[in-house]
Amino acid sequence: MQLRKPDGTVLPSTKAIVEPDRTTAEFEVPRLALQDSGLWECRVSTSGGQDSRRFRVSVKVPPVPLTAPRLLAKQSRQLLVSPLVSFSGDGPIASVRLHYRPQDSTMAWSTIVVDPSENVTLVNLRPKTGYSVRAQLNRPGEGGEGAWGPPALMTTDCPEPLLQPRLEGWHVEGPDRLRVSWSLPSVPGPLVGDGFLLRLWDGARGQERRENVSSPQARTALLTGLTPGTHYQLDVRLYHCTLLGPASPPARVLLPPSGMLGKGWRAQDTGG
Repeated sequence: MQLRKPDGTVLPSTKAIVEPDRTTAEFEVPRLALQDSGLWECRVSTSGGQDSRRFRVSVKVPPVPLTAPRLLAKQSRQLLVSPLVSFSGDGPIASVRLHYRPQDSTMAWSTIVVDPSENVTLVNLRPKTGYSVRAQLNRPGEGGEGAWGPPALMTTDCPEPLLQPRLEGWHVEGPDRLRVSWSLPSVPGPLVGDGFLLRLWDGARGQERRENVSSPQARTALLTGLTPGTHYQLDVRLYHCTLLGPASPPARVLLPPSGMLGKGWRAQDTGG
């Protein structure tokens, strides 16, 4: 007796149990692969002749991710991840195990098991840090957990700036020039911020002017190129990387019309 695989490989029997009315053969089949699926053939040769019969073998293999998890959004200490990826092998996918740790780290992997139909938020991460994230898929049944998939590099954002500036004053230094000063509350520890963003809003014309002050130590700035005789709404924010902190309480400033500077006019806070 022998078995013939779909690719033509012949496997001889390793043991035969002979009884008066039948003979039972045993075969040792090496580890199967997905390509071994298909029609197999059992052949029997006796002194009375030969016979064969075909039967179908379906090989199931654990699911293995073909692509890395996908980053949807990030914060300073969180990553929002889409865990389900394209895969090879058999489903359905019952769960996804996400493994993650800082890039180039030798520390143990952190692991979370999630539903494949839902996005997952990785929390308690380090700010401004790259993380290696890998998926491992599991289908129902014995031996259903597959190998780890390829890694994705996901980087957390900078810490969000939390301090709210306060406008301290402003005065006109020219027909289209305004000097603005502000302050920050005193807090312990280093300042989280790269600079300040000043915003002037001309509601009558629907125009916005933004001025970047690239030093976190700055507490004053000169705004130029403004339009005389214009009401502006003014506020200032602290920024860090690409993140903006809370805006200062706004102030409404009226610049003098052309020719009025030096005739007892000063920049006015018009309220509101």
